[in-house]
Amino acid sequence: MRKNIIFYKAQLPKYVNNDKVFGNLHFYLGTLAMEHDKAAAKEYFLKAKEIFGHVYDKDHYVFGVIDDALEGL
Repeated sequence: MRKNIIFYKAQLPKYVNNDKVFGNLHFYLGTLAMEHDKAAAKEYFLKAKEIFGHVYDKDHYVFGVIDDALEGL
């Protein structure tokens, strides 16, 4: 799992100007962090939610998924 986190974090600077990819990277990092670092997971999910707000309508299912994940932390 640690290798996955390192990989996704390394991708962040490459996609800072692509909101869909940047949001997904934060979402994946949040998912990976859920088990071992709930505070980091929360930050990643909130950032993903913010970024996805630039891309998707407010009723897009991804926001429900993120909200469910946040409630589970």
